[in-house]
Amino acid sequence: MVPLVLSAHVRAFFSCMSLPKSQVPMWALLPFRFHPTFFTSMQNTLPCITGFAPFPLSSCCIHTAPSIQLLTDQSDLAALPTQFPANKVVLKNMIYNELEDWVESMGHKKTRAMMLWRWLYGRDKWVESADEIIGIKKDFKQLLQDTGDFGALALQNIYVAKDGTRKILFGVEEGSTIETVVIPCDRGRTTVCVSSQVGCAMNCQFCYTGRMGLKKNLSTAQIVEQLVVASRLFSTELGPITNVVFMGMGEPLHNVENVIRAANIMVDLHGLHLSPNKVTISTSGLVPQLRRFCRETACSLAVSLNATTDEVRNWIMPVNRKYNLHTLMSALKEEISCKKDFKVFFEYVLLSGINDR
Repeated sequence: MVPLVLSAHVRAFFSCMSLPKSQVPMWALLPFRFHPTFFTSMQNTLPCITGFAPFPLSSCCIHTAPSIQLLTDQSDLAALPTQFPANKVVLKNMIYNELEDWVESMGHKKTRAMMLWRWLYGRDKWVESADEIIGIKKDFKQLLQDTGDFGALALQNIYVAKDGTRKILFGVEEGSTIETVVIPCDRGRTTVCVSSQVGCAMNCQFCYTGRMGLKKNLSTAQIVEQLVVASRLFSTELGPITNVVFMGMGEPLHNVENVIRAANIMVDLHGLHLSPNKVTISTSGLVPQLRRFCRETACSLAVSLNATTDEVRNWIMPVNRKYNLHTLMSALKEEISCKKDFKVFFEYVLLSGINDR
């Protein structure tokens, strides 16, 4: 059986779309409880899913579009990098084995890589420079100061909504910007929604980011840094980050190499140490990359479905013209049959008169 969960992080999806308040769809997910014909249609269209049943409305995080204001107290921003760093080795671009190799290539013991790794990603550390690292040899600290780059993004602004949601605006190369959203929950869960690209090539008709076209892929470091900065800024106030969703700007599996690397850093036992079940990558349905993702990471997968027929999905999600519903669902069924306790989330944005009947 494929576990079916309507994503409770739909807030992240809309927050990261950069939609003006007037354009945020207030009907998102709400009609699921009231449209039995939808479930009949889904059962006919998705034969590989058993036990399909309406998801309790009370279990979904449904929120109205919050009014966004600039965070007035910006004292926390002073210590964060505001300019792009010099040409150095970007430490967060490396997975642990690569960091070990780099440390060794610079004439130091591999064991020092683990110490550095823990200072980069360990809880309540998240260092921004070599000067903050305690207990390392002077020559190793000097190496990090001279050749290591601890940052990857330029923080520009933080916005806060009335419901406590924070939006972080980062600058990247060539004057582009990306957004990261921090979503607190009174049930002890804090979710960070990260971006994986500047813009997006998928051209989904309901997504504002798709209108930008694809400008660039984010590096591994730029993806991981979103979580690191969010943890540094808000963990004291909101508690530890418990969930990450790749539902920001971009199609994550269109940048599959860097997304898989970043996700693996997030779940590393000695690093950020999130549960793989708590890191969810969303996709519009790029089948070859989806297969690779399922085979190379234990993180959760969310499929942005949004239609029960190829006719409708071809229109609102052009990716379906290459990988239609049958191809997508067959690939999902095949891949998850080889995995144990693997969750697949299905996202469905209801568009009035288009895909709601």
